[in-house]
Amino acid sequence: MQRILTFYRNLHPKSVKLMTHTSQDSDIVYIDGIGLHECMPAGLIDRPNGTDGWLFMHFYDSVTMFDESGIRQHPAGQFVLWQPGNKQYYGNSKQEWTHSWIHLCGNAIAGQLEQNPIPVNQALSFGYPEFLERSLVAIYDELEGPFLPSDIIIQNLVENLFRQVYRGLMEKPVYSKIPENIKIIKNYIELNFDKAFSLKDLSGLGNLSVTYLCGQFSRCFGYPPIEYRTRVRLQHACQLLRDHNLRISEIAQRVGYSDVYHFSKHFKQHLGISPSKYREQMSLRKP
Repeated sequence: MQRILTFYRNLHPKSVKLMTHTSQDSDIVYIDGIGLHECMPAGLIDRPNGTDGWLFMHFYDSVTMFDESGIRQHPAGQFVLWQPGNKQYYGNSKQEWTHSWIHLCGNAIAGQLEQNPIPVNQALSFGYPEFLERSLVAIYDELEGPFLPSDIIIQNLVENLFRQVYRGLMEKPVYSKIPENIKIIKNYIELNFDKAFSLKDLSGLGNLSVTYLCGQFSRCFGYPPIEYRTRVRLQHACQLLRDHNLRISEIAQRVGYSDVYHFSKHFKQHLGISPSKYREQMSLRKP
């Protein structure tokens, strides 16, 4: 599990250009600090006057927190956005607790909240912490990368942070969340589409029964696993057919077919034309 803890206010030399520019430009934000999966000792944090910036925070454990409803215990998976100057009171006095957070400063934050109206100063159930985590890693990578941090890139990444958090909090998902073991199997198929493997092999990867695997995989991706592999193979074949240095028999081998006849049959069944005809049509198509 990746962990990050870094502060940028007058501490990090690579942040100087970014902070100098943003201090004179009301349309830009700057990063004051980032924490990803920061583990805290048992205890409570009490800031009666909050901070001078906007604090995004997600809790992975149960915590006591002050929000608009007062001080009370909250279950794991809560998110809060504190605005500048607002009381901050949170933690767990009985055991260690983990959270991810980012502290942002700058006048542009208010404009971002108008476009993505995340409720402030209140605990909210947040079922997609990976949205926040991906944004934090992207911002951190820009600040810690080989180049001086770009104001434009930082601004775009912060905008994406607001959008991702708002979506995770306020929008209903269109699709069901995909189980991790099903993702692992999908990734295995996409990386090994040219190899021979059975449903039993795939079910072993996710510690699932074959029946359950086929049902779950079809629900998530529209096709059972072996059919999905066939479609991945043919998608790669379509790309390879554009290369006239490759014979069709070579392409068949590359995408997992030992028999070119079997490859051509599958190709025509799914795409409606033969591989040679597909190549001919692609050659006639203008760029």
